[in-house]
Amino acid sequence: MSNEPVICAIAAMAKNRVIGRDNALPWHIPGDMHHFKSVTSGKPVVMGRMTYESLGRPLPGRTNIVITSNRDYRFPAAHRDGKNPPMMAFTIDAAINDAINDAYRRNVDEVFVIGGGQIYEAAMPRIQRLYLTIVDLEPEGDAFFPAINMDEWTETARTELPGNPSCVILTLERN
Repeated sequence: MSNEPVICAIAAMAKNRVIGRDNALPWHIPGDMHHFKSVTSGKPVVMGRMTYESLGRPLPGRTNIVITSNRDYRFPAAHRDGKNPPMMAFTIDAAINDAINDAYRRNVDEVFVIGGGQIYEAAMPRIQRLYLTIVDLEPEGDAFFPAINMDEWTETARTELPGNPSCVILTLERN
């Protein structure tokens, strides 16, 4: 790979920008989970500590880079000693730079920011591509995807996912 990896964010959000409630997704959409796995597999993923803890384990087949402001934070021993131990970073820039370095090592063309709300907000100035699932719901929530100015983005792909709730998966490139 000769070009720098593309810095991406991937998220599922409701029409009211809710992405989470009580450290969990407020919906279960198997098609979107499959999309998340297929798009991020083999690539580095950057997430906040609370998102990491909500997963319960490192995501398999991906370098997991966890951002925390707590310099005393320690991963559970089972995570540190497993075959896919997570990495720790203390700033969004350090985490994204670690992800880019990992992408070069893995020879992959994308790195992913996967949440939560504060991490998306901090990373947004560096995001070049968005994989955004819009869920046809307006649930209560305590984590939100940042507002984006659609004039700054071009839609390059759209996939409709029927179901209850229905959703649309968009790929957006920064202009």
